[in-house]
Order: sequence, then C-alpha cells, then structure tokens
Amino acid sequence: MSITNAHLLNVIDLHVRRDGAAILNGVNLAISRGSIHALLGLNGSGKSTLAQALMGSAGYAPTRGEIWFGGENITALSLLERALRGITLAWQEPARFEGITIERYLSLGLREPNPRRVRAALEAVALDPGTYLQ
Repeated sequence: MSITNAHLLNVIDLHVRRDGAAILNGVNLAISRGSIHALLGLNGSGKSTLAQALMGSAGYAPTRGEIWFGGENITALSLLERALRGITLAWQEPARFEGITIERYLSLGLREPNPRRVRAALEAVALDPGTYLQ
C-alpha cells in the first residue's frame, strides 16, 4: 500500500494483540480526504480494536505495522498527540458527565457558544437535541 497525499488515513499491515491474543492481523486501509466510511463486522471481529489503535489508546499499541494520518507517521504518537491532530472517537450514545450538559460539552471547542451548531451536530448523528442538549 502506498502513502499518498490523497489519503488522509493509511493503515499498513497493522497487527494488535490484546491479553496475549492476536486481534488484528495485517489490516490495510486507505481512506481518502473528504470521504465517509463505515466499518461493519461481527462482534469480536476487531472493529473496536482498530478504532482504539487508531486513537492511540493504552493497551492497543500495534505490535507491527504503521498508521499514517495526513502524510505523517503517527504510529508512536500518544492519544493526546493524535487528538491534537483531530483524531477522536464519537459514540452513538454521548457520554453524560455530572455537572455539565451535552450542550456545554459540545460547545467547549467553539470560540463562541453557538447553539445552532450544537443542535446541528446532534441532528447530524441522528440524536434528538430535545433529548440530549440538557
């Protein structure tokens, strides 16, 4: 698999072991800039492990292979360093934190609070703002 600027994400021969068991064995993936993809598979097929490895989560370091993002090899970068480059996971059901509303949480990255953008973000992932904002 070749690394090109057309690809935002390149995963090359990725291997990940958890608790002594091989979970990912030679995964190759190239995702072009501006494209949207969904990863589907049976329970236990490695979807979450791949997502955690891409994030740089503790315990999911590749035993072999490389992860390239935006033309940069990020395989050895920490979760924080990857997050600063814009890599994150979004869950279908948002986490709820005591003392902060979803509306406030989603506004944290905005320069100025923008309730319309927050509502639009929830609607974009099929979550009802009336249910989740507060």
